[in-house]
Amino acid sequence: MTTEAKPQVLEGIRIIDVGHVLAGPMTSSLLADFGADVIHVESPETGDFLRELTGMAGQARASRGYDLINRNKWNITLNLKADKGRELLHKLVAVADVLTENFRPYQFPRWGHDWDTLHSINPKLIYCKLSGYGATGPRQHRRSYGRIAEAWGGWAYINGHEDGPALHSGYSWGDTLDSLWAATAIIGALYWRDAQGGGEGMVIDQGLVEPTYRAIEQQIIVYDQTGVIVKRHGTRHEATPYVDTCQTKDGRYFRLSAWTQEAIGNLLRALGLSEDSRFNTLESCMKHRQEWYRTVADWFQERTLAEVIEIFEKNEAIGAPVMSGEDLYHDPHLRARDMVVSVPDPEEGPKPIEFQGIIPKFSETPGRVRHACHPLGAHNEEIYCGLLGCSRDELADLMAAGIV
Repeated sequence: MTTEAKPQVLEGIRIIDVGHVLAGPMTSSLLADFGADVIHVESPETGDFLRELTGMAGQARASRGYDLINRNKWNITLNLKADKGRELLHKLVAVADVLTENFRPYQFPRWGHDWDTLHSINPKLIYCKLSGYGATGPRQHRRSYGRIAEAWGGWAYINGHEDGPALHSGYSWGDTLDSLWAATAIIGALYWRDAQGGGEGMVIDQGLVEPTYRAIEQQIIVYDQTGVIVKRHGTRHEATPYVDTCQTKDGRYFRLSAWTQEAIGNLLRALGLSEDSRFNTLESCMKHRQEWYRTVADWFQERTLAEVIEIFEKNEAIGAPVMSGEDLYHDPHLRARDMVVSVPDPEEGPKPIEFQGIIPKFSETPGRVRHACHPLGAHNEEIYCGLLGCSRDELADLMAAGIV
C-alpha cells in the first residue's frame, strides 16, 4: 500500500518539538506520521517524564506509551534554561518551520524564548504553544492535565451513570483531543503561510481544556436556549431508547445503536421484536422504555457474544462488541486496514514493536511509520554537528557542561 517514491504530504516541514509527556509530543507525532521532520528536544538530566512513567501491568521497562507517541522523530537533549542552551535552540528555530511546546505560558518567555525573539530569528516560524488554560484569562497560569481538562471542559459531567459519580476516560482523552486540534491548527497555519500568501508565521495559542469544551456537542447551546443542564445517562441516551450496552451470556459486552428508521427496523428484526407494538415506533418505545431495556437485556443474556454478532450481521443491525486491547490487537479487520504496524525495537528488544497504524488513509501520499522512538539524545551528533555545524569537540564540551 505504501509507495516509497512519492513524497508524504508534510515532507520538507521541520518541527522542533519541545513538548513533554503527552499533549505536545502527540501533536508532533501526528505530523511526523505524514513525513514532517520532527526533532524532539528533552532535558539532558531527566529526559521526558513519560519515558519513566510505566504504570501499566506487565511493563518491565520504561513507558511503552513513550514509544508510540515519539515514533518517527529525531531525539536530542538540550538544557533550555542555560545561556548556551538558549543559543542552540534559537539556531534550531532559524532552520525550522514550526516550534511546539506545552509549558505554562510564562515559562518559555522566562527562559528567553518569547515570541518577539523567536519571530525576529525566523519570521516564517509557526509557534504552537499549548498550556492548561491558554495564555490569556484569569486561569492562564494554572496547570492542568488530561483528566482535569475532562472535568473542567464538561466531558466528565455527562459521562457515567445517572445515579453515580462523573467519570473520566480510561486513557488521556483530554491530551489526545488537544493534540488533534493543535495538529490541525499547525497545518492550517502552514497553508496560510505558504499557499494563501500570508508569508509569515504566527502564534497558535490553545488551552488543554478548550478542545474538550468544544467537543461536548450540545451542552452550551441547550443551556443557553432552554436553561436545561444536559446530564449523564450511563450506557443509554436520553433522546432514544435504541442505544445501549448489554451483557451477553458469556459475560461480554455489546453496544447497539440505531438512529434512523431503517436502522431501527433492522435492530427490531434482529431482536425478534418487529411486531411488538410497544417497541416498533420511537414514540411507543419511549413510553415503554423500561420494558424495552428489560426485554433487550434478557435477549442478550440468553446468547453468547458470537451468537449476537452473527444475528446482528445477518439482519444488518448496527452494533459491535466492546473491544479490549487483546481483541483489537488480533482483529483481522484492523490488520487488513494496516492499523497494526510492526517496526524493529531500537533498544534491541526480544521482538519487534507493534502499535497503532496511521490515519487517515491517503491514496496518493500515505503516511508511514519509519521507525520507533530512540534512546535519549540518540541523534545529538546528527543534529548538532550535521544540521547546526558544531564540531565533535564542541559537542563533547557541550555534553560535559550539561548543555546537551
